[in-house]
Amino acid sequence: MARLSALFSGSVIALQTSYLGNAQIDLTILLGPPPIAGSEADKLDLRTVLEAQQTRTRALVKRAQGDIEGGRIAGTVIAANMLQSPEFKTDFAKTKAELNQVAK
Repeated sequence: MARLSALFSGSVIALQTSYLGNAQIDLTILLGPPPIAGSEADKLDLRTVLEAQQTRTRALVKRAQGDIEGGRIAGTVIAANMLQSPEFKTDFAKTKAELNQVAK
């Protein structure tokens, strides 16, 4: 739990210590292949990115820049915020509970 807390705290130390090194994780297995170019899934991905770009606010840009400049793990911050958002339609009850536990 301490490592998970460090991960969400934005600590640079969380970037320097881990159970697995980068070479030990095959992201192609975890993430799977990208959608086929021109497919409906590919078009949906592009629409989603363009919509995010068009609807971002100055506050969101400033926050993202702070993630980079502050040494925080931006992807984790974004994922945690997304899961806690009322607009997020999928219920990841166990993940939300874990995030709430880390926040305590």
